Amino acid sequence: MRIDGARFLEDVVSRLRAEITAAGDPPVCLATVLISDDSRDLSNARRKHVWAARAGMQSRHVQLSASTAQREVEHAIDELASDPAVHGIFVQTPLPRELDARAILGRIPRRKYVDGPVPATPLGIMRLLEYGGVRIGGVRVVVVGHSAEIAIPVARLLWKENSVAIVDGGSDDLRALTRGAEILVSAAERPKLITGAHVKPGAAVVDAGYNRTGHGVAGDVDLESVEPIAGAIVPMPGGIGPATIACLLEKTWEAAR
Repeated sequence: MRIDGARFLEDVVSRLRAEITAAGDPPVCLATVLISDDSRDLSNARRKHVWAARAGMQSRHVQLSASTAQREVEHAIDELASDPAVHGIFVQTPLPRELDARAILGRIPRRKYVDGPVPATPLGIMRLLEYGGVRIGGVRVVVVGHSAEIAIPVARLLWKENSVAIVDGGSDDLRALTRGAEILVSAAERPKLITGAHVKPGAAVVDAGYNRTGHGVAGDVDLESVEPIAGAIVPMPGGIGPATIACLLEKTWEAAR
C-alpha cells in the first residue's frame, strides 16, 4: 500500500478551510523565508502559498540571495516577528554555510515558529504513518541517516514507544541492520540506497531522502524492488513533501488561534 501524501494534504486543507470558515474567516498568514538563488527552491515555496490559499489563508514571501549577509537575514526575520499580521514563519533549511542558522532561527518567536520545536517534516512522517494505519507502538524502528532536520527528530518522536536504532547509510552491514525493522525510515540522501534486500516483509518503509538527479527528484528507496515486499510505503516524491506542507498549515492555524 502506498501512503498518499498528496491525498493527506488535500484532506488536511479541506478540514482547515472548513474550520477557518466556521470561525468567520479571520486573517491567517504564513510567511516563508527563502535564502537561495535556486529556482527549484522558489517553486517549493510557491507550492506552500498555493495550498495556504486553498485553506483560506494568506501568505507572504521573503526572497533573499544566497549571498545575503547575516545581519540582513536577521533584519528580515525581525520584521516578520514584529508584524502582528504574520502568524507563522517558516525559514527554508538548510541555510547557506556562511550563515549562522541557530542565530537566525532563534530570532523567530516561539508562538510563530511553525517549524519547531518539532519540525514539520518529521511530524509529517508521523502523521502519514497514522494516516496509513501503520502501528507505531511496540515495534522495532530503524532510521537510516543522521540529519538534524529529519533523521534525529523522527527518531526522537518514535523513541517513546519503540525500539529505535539510528544507522549510517554507508554501514557495511546495512542490510543486516534494516532487515529487522518493522518501520524503516531512510533519510540518508543516497538515491536507491534501500532495496528489497534491506526490507523485512510487511514492514512500513518511509522514503525521506531528497536527491536532485538529472532525471528530477529521487528518494533513497528503490520503489520497484521494495514495493512488492513492504506492507506500506511512503514514496518520494509524493509523500513527505505534501505532508510537510499540511503540518505547516495546521501549525499556522494553531498559532493564529
